[in-house]
Amino acid sequence: MRGKLQRGLAAVAIAVTVATALTACGTKNISKKTYMEEVDKLSVVSENFYTAMAEWAENITNGADTETTKAGVEKMREIVKGYNELAAIENPPKAYAKLHIRLVEGLRKLVRVMDVYFDSLLSGLDGVPLSEEDAKRVQENVLDQIEEVSAILKELNEK
Repeated sequence: MRGKLQRGLAAVAIAVTVATALTACGTKNISKKTYMEEVDKLSVVSENFYTAMAEWAENITNGADTETTKAGVEKMREIVKGYNELAAIENPPKAYAKLHIRLVEGLRKLVRVMDVYFDSLLSGLDGVPLSEEDAKRVQENVLDQIEEVSAILKELNEK
């Protein structure tokens, strides 16, 4: 009985291994054109963010209440999360694989530093602004990350 159980478990293990291998082999990399179309969608996220930021700034200029202003910050935060959508691509073209990994990491970091920026805006709206030094550091982190992502995108477009 024990021998039959061991053979049965071995058969299951082999079946799982074969199924996993076949699944991995069946995953085809997307075309360069399709990949670049996905990368181009990042500009839509950026445009939506800048539109939301302009609306937010206009609300502040026009003396909008704190809740409206906070809602604008949260809207910007949600838009920026769209940068993570590129991370869902698990099968970029082989020629772009290393750049894709760098781009995904860069975009994820951008979302994180933007979260810190949004938190600082909310804190200021709550009457607890960052020190001038901390505010400058937050802004520099955002700008540095935007620069890093832009450089990776430039490499992708030149490839």
